[in-house]
Amino acid sequence: MKRKTASALGLLALMAGAAQAQSQSQSNTSLYGVVDVAVRRSNHQGPTGDDALNSVISAGITPSRLGLNISEDLGDGLRAVGNIEHRFQADTGVSDPGPFYQQIWMGLQSQSWGRITLGRQYNVLFDVTGSTFASFKTVGPFLNSYKPEIALALGARTDNQIKYAASLGGFIFEAQWSPDEGGPFSTSAGKSWGGMVRYEAGVFATGVGYLERKDDAGRKAQGYVLGGAYQSGPIYLNLAYARNNFDDGLNTALLLVGTGADNAVAGSRPGQLPSRTEERNLWTIGGTYLINDSLQ
Repeated sequence: MKRKTASALGLLALMAGAAQAQSQSQSNTSLYGVVDVAVRRSNHQGPTGDDALNSVISAGITPSRLGLNISEDLGDGLRAVGNIEHRFQADTGVSDPGPFYQQIWMGLQSQSWGRITLGRQYNVLFDVTGSTFASFKTVGPFLNSYKPEIALALGARTDNQIKYAASLGGFIFEAQWSPDEGGPFSTSAGKSWGGMVRYEAGVFATGVGYLERKDDAGRKAQGYVLGGAYQSGPIYLNLAYARNNFDDGLNTALLLVGTGADNAVAGSRPGQLPSRTEERNLWTIGGTYLINDSLQ
């Protein structure tokens, strides 16, 4: 009880210090968002596949979302930073699937020592893939389309994450860790750890990353990515390799988003057989030419 009381008092003192710093420093909070609604007609619907369906849908091109970026100058080269991003279905107003599904984190950033952030964040595999050699890099990671690279990034986001990032010359380094919060009372995805290194020199960029995640039963999912890209003016060329390894029976609810196939779970369609996946490998090679900025 004494330890808990001391922790609470320490947190109150930290909040009071932050409030005082806010009154003495420059604060910048920006609101951003996208509302995307479309009308869609699709055929081959219904039990026999002979029907058509007209519908109003959210996310015709990109998921609808609303967010806040927070940056506050604390002096001496130190800033408080944060992001709160909410995704929703614009046709119904329903959250997708929770109030802050996208991400919610806070942290400190130093000009000399890098940045440390805590909360629900994009993981290191997503960061190195999306910023370096992803096929969708020129249009951004929110393009509402089939993106298997995101699935190979083991779910893109990790809860309860502590992430450190720093840059040196043309290098960017990141490391992430989240505690093992498993147990009968937990709904977390358990423990994770990993890191990535990215290097950029002019029109060339390359990166490598590793991430390990565990479900509540302690079964592991491991992800590896390696790739490079060339980008000059409207031309973008990319080449990458990604691999996942899974312990048998892994709970993949938070890991395999975006593939259209699940691991160690029942089939999603009548007559579809359950599948169990020990490993997955993905090679990507591609090129993009941007005809007009207004079409991006």
